[in-house]
Amino acid sequence: MLTSSNKSCITVKSKYHLANRDKKRLVKEWKRYPESSGRTRYLHFLFGAKLTPKEAVLAKCAVCNSGYVDGRYDCGEAACPLYQHMPYRGRVRTEWT
Repeated sequence: MLTSSNKSCITVKSKYHLANRDKKRLVKEWKRYPESSGRTRYLHFLFGAKLTPKEAVLAKCAVCNSGYVDGRYDCGEAACPLYQHMPYRGRVRTEWT
């Protein structure tokens, strides 16, 4: 059972400090990317929100896949330690543009 004393061990608080102008630039860039839970979690991270481990994985996958600008597909990085939690694992691109 979780108590208030051990809740902090299951969340990750952002220690990523940026100047406001840099945050605005990143937010503007990320708002252009397709809507995804990873994008939302990454934006929360930028502003210092606490993320659960699952939310942190979603955010990291969005960063590694460039915000899913080419679609939400399996990255194919089986050597990545987070790959087993990748939200679009197994989704294969059927058509190359």
